[in-house]
Amino acid sequence: MKKISFRNILAGFTGLALFALPLASCANLSDSGTNSLESAPEYGSITINGGDSASRSLDVGTLTSASVTVSGYGIKDIVKNDIAISDGKGEGITIENIPVGRRVVTVKSNVDGAVLRAVCDVVAGPNSVSVNWASTAVGNVYWWLAKKQEISSIEKTGFETAIPAVHASLVNAEAIANDYPALKTAENYILSYGSVTVNYKNTKGYTVQVTDIASEKTTLSNADGTENLKGYPGEWKVKVFDEGGELKETKDLLIAAGKTTKINLEYGEGADLTGKTIIFVKANSAPDIWAWEVDGVALTQKTGSTWGTSSSATKMSAVTSEYMAEPSGWYMIDYTASATGKTIAFKLNWSDPEITGKAGTFWYDGSSSSSENPSPVVAGLKVSVENPQLPIAPNVAISPASGEISVKDSITVTLSNGNDTISDASVTISGDVSKTYSYSDFTNDVLKIKVGEGGLGLSEAGKSITVNASVTNSVKTVSAEAKSYTTNVKPVVKDTFTWDNVNCYFVLTDRFANGDTGNDHSYYRQNKDNNQTLASGYNNVATFHGGDIKGLTEKLGYLNNLGVNAIWITAPYEQAHGWCQGGGNGFPHYAFHGYYTQDWTYMDQNMGTIEEFRTFVNEAHKLGIRVVMDVVINHTGYNTVEDMLTYKFGNYGAVTMSHGWCQNAGNWNANPNGGEKGNPVNGYNFNGDYWKNDYWDNSWWGCWIRSFGFSNYETGGELCSSLAGLPDVRTEMTDSVKIPAFLKTKWESEPDASLVPSESGNTCGNKYGDYKLPSVASVDWYGKTGDWRRDKECAPTDYQIIWLSAWVREFGIDGFRCDTAKHVHMYRWGQLKEACQSALEAWRKDSSKTDTAGAKEWTENFWMTGECFDWKSIEGKGEYYTTGKFDSMIEFSIGGGNHWESSGYAYHSPSIDEDKWQNYLKINSNEDSDSNGNRNNVLTYISSHDTRLSRWSKQDELGTMFVLLPGGIQIYYGDETSREKAYTDCGDGDMATRGDFDWSKADGALTAHWGKIGNFRKYNPAVGAGSGSATKRTYTGKGGTNKVAIGINGPEIDVSNLFADGTTVYNWYDGSHALVSNGSVSFSGGSKKQPILVSERNPADYGLSF
Repeated sequence: MKKISFRNILAGFTGLALFALPLASCANLSDSGTNSLESAPEYGSITINGGDSASRSLDVGTLTSASVTVSGYGIKDIVKNDIAISDGKGEGITIENIPVGRRVVTVKSNVDGAVLRAVCDVVAGPNSVSVNWASTAVGNVYWWLAKKQEISSIEKTGFETAIPAVHASLVNAEAIANDYPALKTAENYILSYGSVTVNYKNTKGYTVQVTDIASEKTTLSNADGTENLKGYPGEWKVKVFDEGGELKETKDLLIAAGKTTKINLEYGEGADLTGKTIIFVKANSAPDIWAWEVDGVALTQKTGSTWGTSSSATKMSAVTSEYMAEPSGWYMIDYTASATGKTIAFKLNWSDPEITGKAGTFWYDGSSSSSENPSPVVAGLKVSVENPQLPIAPNVAISPASGEISVKDSITVTLSNGNDTISDASVTISGDVSKTYSYSDFTNDVLKIKVGEGGLGLSEAGKSITVNASVTNSVKTVSAEAKSYTTNVKPVVKDTFTWDNVNCYFVLTDRFANGDTGNDHSYYRQNKDNNQTLASGYNNVATFHGGDIKGLTEKLGYLNNLGVNAIWITAPYEQAHGWCQGGGNGFPHYAFHGYYTQDWTYMDQNMGTIEEFRTFVNEAHKLGIRVVMDVVINHTGYNTVEDMLTYKFGNYGAVTMSHGWCQNAGNWNANPNGGEKGNPVNGYNFNGDYWKNDYWDNSWWGCWIRSFGFSNYETGGELCSSLAGLPDVRTEMTDSVKIPAFLKTKWESEPDASLVPSESGNTCGNKYGDYKLPSVASVDWYGKTGDWRRDKECAPTDYQIIWLSAWVREFGIDGFRCDTAKHVHMYRWGQLKEACQSALEAWRKDSSKTDTAGAKEWTENFWMTGECFDWKSIEGKGEYYTTGKFDSMIEFSIGGGNHWESSGYAYHSPSIDEDKWQNYLKINSNEDSDSNGNRNNVLTYISSHDTRLSRWSKQDELGTMFVLLPGGIQIYYGDETSREKAYTDCGDGDMATRGDFDWSKADGALTAHWGKIGNFRKYNPAVGAGSGSATKRTYTGKGGTNKVAIGINGPEIDVSNLFADGTTVYNWYDGSHALVSNGSVSFSGGSKKQPILVSERNPADYGLSF
């Protein structure tokens, strides 16, 4: 194996020898004086060279690219990615347009995460700098200093003596920068090595190498055992080679000073189940089982156990990876010794009905038995890494959010230790009362301060206080955002939210409200307002109409009045820029609905900026409204002419195209020169070798997808075939892939600091960086780290999971609606759920993320609902809930599926009666398969973007019966206004349900009616999550203890066994109240048009007036 030194790598990829001009300002960093160039409005360039440095051995073939970043205080990072390396050498690089001043140059290779730095005093014109290990210690200190202050006046003589004489990777540069200028002696800034423990099984002769600076490796001399390596602190990789020296696996790992990183490897072929009788059961915890053969052996008795009596012999054991690739949540029992090969029946709870299994070995998933292993073990090597938990900054949170607070309430201060020991914490109360608390006053890192008696002693309304809090660990001291309160004497109102009572409002963002007309035509998108051709007929049916996140934020008050407690928005991330043909070539079809993904890591410019989205989430949270985001894993968007032109992929032949291309009306064919299925392909059909070229395979999505006639096209049922001709992401892939070529082209051509050109149609004056999702660049959840816009050793869907969960990490998104769930491997949904839960927990602990709503104190877990077209079960059973970890499935039985008519989709009048209410109460007895606090539920709808609109002359009565339905419900925008169907003759029935929201009808009596019932449901969780009877429901859980009665059959309501005589109850439809007498109560109304909505809770306590 050929070896090269790292110094040669640098010399290779930075040695632009033709015009490398060493200048004293960079090559010899000044030791005195102030760099006065920092404020000069001039620019220079830097050519980066290598130099003498400590060497390190690597396989030259693994070095393919490097990146260079120039940074400094007060300037945007200037980045050059994917600098090519061949045979250990690059083509050289010069960075242009660098503001003059003291700058830090960072070089990072693709292989091992080694980071080298140097400092350069950039002057106008060309400059050069040598970057190597010898320059890295000083460069690292400046890099950390520049994060918080100007560095032009800081000379290295001020800290050089504090740098210990060890390798740069062992210098604690961050600590030096934090202590500067009050520095300790050099020995205080030495990081210790980290240790790497290798646990291995069945891998004798394999070699494990950690590719840090030392490149230590060990060859495993036994079949099973443990080996130890030392490593330099940093982010590196571990490589595993088989006995013949072939590289079999590469994984990312983190080595931390004084910590242990574990590497686990095992070669397995899976257990041989031939001739065995083993029962596998999916369950939340290890169950007891009593089993017998039908007309055969009493298996349980053969083990010495008694029917109905639990014992060690009836307890099932956890399944290991020897039997299933994904064994989590599965349990097993082996009856091979007693079984005779007949069909087996069994019970998991003695009082439950018996379950019929199979003969021999079988798997029971909670709903059915199968002889097929749902997660078979594939023979081969398995490698996993357990990274150490590093100390991070602590966190401190004060709740509730600023505002009014009852004198009967408490203020809660919660600390998180950042994987470290808390050394100090303090809380200061100021205003009309002054008080301080120390860390000794906390219990389990929580301090509850009563506002009234026994605490601050406040008893009157109108008193003002401010609360400040801080916490310290070895990393830093963190202060919470101060909270200010004004006292009132109202009773304490608890957050009543539970996902089991969700009333979710589904809105197509583009069709709802336009808050910023400056983004209406981003990416050269056309509609009737900037293209006269689109102003006639149905040509404007599927263009972007202008709705955006800012407009949605402005309408949150409307949604709050409607009583919704969650909002499901279409995907806000970047969509395909151009159009494909729609409605049999009847109109241009843009991705206004959010289902044609282009880039999961950027906001779509038509939707708004990152900060506008942050504001939207925070403002929704202030109203107690949870945010649910539509996500797509199954497919990407179609290729369009606009994207091909912008990002230089594909081929439309000899036709000359320009931005904003939109052909004449009459036959909207997205193929300017032939082809099929919306793809401009120079007249070629989708077969043959044409597709096996750089136009597509190597410059678009490549091996990520199967689509049309691509060279990687496959078919394979619902999981492995293209849906509606969409490019199908190969979610089954486990092989490592690089980020698609066109995404790299996109990111490189859109620098953060560059303005989005107004000629593209976006006239907001924003920069590309205003749309870039920050958390993708600094992943710190789900056991992953680093910048995930860089190539990783993982499969396509592994990237997707991090990219999507980054929206949760950045904004505190509460849930996902998962599109086309049945077309994605179920375990992938389970992985997404776990990643999002991890991301949500990280967001709640992160004091740097905005939250003025108190949402970080919410305790419910991340929620997911899935779309499996025509799902009609309310039993909460099956792999969607178990392996997929869905909390809910969209339920079609009331809203129905597709109902076509000659003029488009049919209107629909669903039947919901008290019997339906009674039946749906069963939902609230369903289990919680993933034990996250949410029952296996459904999300029932009456109208949808993919089916039809439910419209009736009695839309108010429909609202009564639907909103009071047990289980989760989904209102489709305009159900509450009876929004009419649109575009009925356009040739695409979907569009009939996707018209613009009519705000002229938003203040009518019908909307007010839906709002009254919605608010009753929102603040009374017994409505959706309760048990009992159709008209009398009770609930105890996260939303408190609650009882409700519903009257639609006259003014007198039976509340016996619900409320005691003499109890004051309230009618939430009109705000009136009455005393219970002889087990009943009377109010005005009592029909579907004017229901009586009874609760012991007073609507006035929740801010409602009538």
